[in-house]
Amino acid sequence: MKITPPEIKRPKVFVTLCVLYGLGFLSIIRANFLYKDDIVRAILGGSHWSNWSRYGSDILSVLIHSDKTLSDISPLTQILAVLALALASTILIRIFYEKENFSFLTCFAVLPLGLSPYFLECISYKFDAPYMAVSVLAAVFPLLFCGYKDRKSLIGYGIVCVLCGISICVTYQVSLGIFPMAILFLCARRLQNGEKPKDVLKFMGFSAAFYLVGIVIFRLFLMKTLDAGYTSNTVLSMKDLLSGCISNLKTYYGLMWEDLKFGWKILMVLICLSYMVLFTLKSNINKVAAFFVSVLVLLLCAVLSFPYIIFENPLLSPRGMYGWGAFLALVSLQCCNLTRTPVVKILAFYLSWCFFSFAFEYGNALYQQKQWKEFRVNLVVSDLNQIIQDGNRYLFLVSGPIGKAPAIVQKKHAKILDRLVPEVHSYPGLEFHISNFLGLQDYLLPDNNLVLNTMELPLIKETTYHTIRGDNEHILVILK
Repeated sequence: MKITPPEIKRPKVFVTLCVLYGLGFLSIIRANFLYKDDIVRAILGGSHWSNWSRYGSDILSVLIHSDKTLSDISPLTQILAVLALALASTILIRIFYEKENFSFLTCFAVLPLGLSPYFLECISYKFDAPYMAVSVLAAVFPLLFCGYKDRKSLIGYGIVCVLCGISICVTYQVSLGIFPMAILFLCARRLQNGEKPKDVLKFMGFSAAFYLVGIVIFRLFLMKTLDAGYTSNTVLSMKDLLSGCISNLKTYYGLMWEDLKFGWKILMVLICLSYMVLFTLKSNINKVAAFFVSVLVLLLCAVLSFPYIIFENPLLSPRGMYGWGAFLALVSLQCCNLTRTPVVKILAFYLSWCFFSFAFEYGNALYQQKQWKEFRVNLVVSDLNQIIQDGNRYLFLVSGPIGKAPAIVQKKHAKILDRLVPEVHSYPGLEFHISNFLGLQDYLLPDNNLVLNTMELPLIKETTYHTIRGDNEHILVILK
């Protein structure tokens, strides 16, 4: 008896993907964790994304929050991110999957776009999530107009490419590599179907030119130069461009090799090999040429997955690497489109299932970290309430991170989990949390130039978890 997966018609694709992404992010949303910058934004209500030239995020945040002063309206922001990712995934399926109906296994193939471990950090940001997802949507939106037939529709396609290039840059620039990757796979498919190389190269050239116009406009008129220490947007000099890009690319792939589980990496390799074999066998052009085209596309996309390699100090956080998830989604979709063989579809399905399962593991780890943070903070506040004197104003500093929750430390897991779950460092996070969330509004945050941990302050209290030093004007909490 032959068993086939259920078929899903195109009108139901968007709803299906909304459900899958919603379920995948469920444990992250349930954790209700204020992730890194979320603490400050929840208290002060400012966005300040324009400091990173993310003007679109600032504008959209005013529309979504219906106010210039931002409040924590989660999970609405994360629900909006789900809708944007589902729409982006639907567009990819429409463009790259040529059959009218497709199986549930095929629907899973596109999920790495938003469910890869690297994009999970984006969803974790309560305030940033929808704008990062919108940048992904902007990266694939021009594909809807790439089937131009005449000069008028070509101009329309060009305008959309320019506007979407700008839109990506003013929401979240990590998505810049997604559109070029999609175009490369699209060009490869056109060659495979027997289109003239000259026509394919024209399409590639038009797409690249229009897209670059949008990026150049952003670079010349909108981009601010900023160095935050952990990253900057200073582009490598022409002299160091090649060597710098190679060095940065090695760093990214070194991180990815350490981050991901061995089984995940095996599945990725098998899916890429499946694409090469299927592309070569199904091609209407010379088989040797088809093989080299498939290899070239994979290599170029492996580079485009990390657009920040052009910077002197690239962003190495997981959220700076989610282009790899888009690459996997495109390869998996192409494999599913090229064959009805269930083995290849099962490979794509199981890779997405691994990411789907990991999202729950990560969300639960966030919840454990939240409980650990609240436990440590409550201990500090309880001791401070016995120390502070009414009417006094203090310069207040917390030194050090609270570390990872014991339940996380004691388990063996993928290294990416360690990189995703924040330790919650001191200033500004913990000072804000203690002085605002827990009723210590009389405390003054320290001047950035004042380093209390260099002062010889008398010991007030020593516990297993922290040390408190201070006087009538200063309080220093040293976390252990």
